[in-house]
Amino acid sequence: MDWLRLHPRALGDAWDALPEAVRACHDPSPSLEAEGSFTVTRTRSQLARIALALAGTPPAGRDVAVRLEVRANRDEQIWDRDLAGFRMTTIMSLAPGGLVAERRGPLELLFRLETEARALVYRPAGLRLRLGPLRIPLPSFCGPRVEVRAWCEPDEDDVMHLRVSMSLPLFGEVTTYGGALRRVDARPRALAAAS
Repeated sequence: MDWLRLHPRALGDAWDALPEAVRACHDPSPSLEAEGSFTVTRTRSQLARIALALAGTPPAGRDVAVRLEVRANRDEQIWDRDLAGFRMTTIMSLAPGGLVAERRGPLELLFRLETEARALVYRPAGLRLRLGPLRIPLPSFCGPRVEVRAWCEPDEDDVMHLRVSMSLPLFGEVTTYGGALRRVDARPRALAAAS
């Protein structure tokens, strides 16, 4: 079921250049679990904090326990994140032009995946409103701009580090979260690849 391998398909040959921990946390084959600890920061602007609350973003904190579960569902991947009880679920799929779409509610963010110095980088590439089968392109000022970077430190082959930042029009960067994740599911990768 090659369609389950969303990130390898989007990156092509560049996939193999990524560190093992980054690949392990982005290739469910067909499911994965990871755990770690994040730091979440938020802007001091009260108006932006209201927007963040409406958008459903995690509260600020240090050493926030994180659990990630990813599973495949037909031609999509469902990413469930639990940050110390704050649940956030998004649905990822391949989009035309080699892009990755990540949807939460009716808003769908488009990303171009790239590798940069052995890191996986999600570059913003568009924004859409998704209503059933309809996908309506939106101008960038209508929603958030999210940037993601996943990498490994040279001495930590089994740990992936992650930084996610979200900016809003008029406010700039309003929240960031990130830290270290380690894949914890017990299913051997060789068996997963053979499925």
